[in-house]
Amino acid sequence: MPEILKLKTGLKYTQEKADKDIKVSLIKGEKKGIFKKKNSIINLQLFANRDTEKQTVKQLVKGIGCYNKQIDKHEWKTKNPHLVYSEWDSFSEDRKNREIRHWNDEIAAFRKNIDDNKAELEKRGERYERD
Repeated sequence: MPEILKLKTGLKYTQEKADKDIKVSLIKGEKKGIFKKKNSIINLQLFANRDTEKQTVKQLVKGIGCYNKQIDKHEWKTKNPHLVYSEWDSFSEDRKNREIRHWNDEIAAFRKNIDDNKAELEKRGERYERD
């Protein structure tokens, strides 16, 4: 019987299903037009968790769940970079370190967004029980 993984999001997966789902979402992301240009700069504020005070409780809670899923996906990427980039082994050590650092920076940003959402919920007298 395959080992069952329980992700931070509360979902239960076999390792094979988790890997397949993450690969599929990565492929779908590429098909939706996520392109990487060489030497391009992206304004990270476009992805900031803004206006939490304008969000409903339901939106804040849903946001926490979405951020947890992103954390799971990015942690998977850091552990399986060769599945994200088929040419991973040909990358320079500097490039490999940049990619991993980038994923870790995104994980940190997602965790900050979760904290911001939880703080907004607490400010409203609500509690987020899942974790």
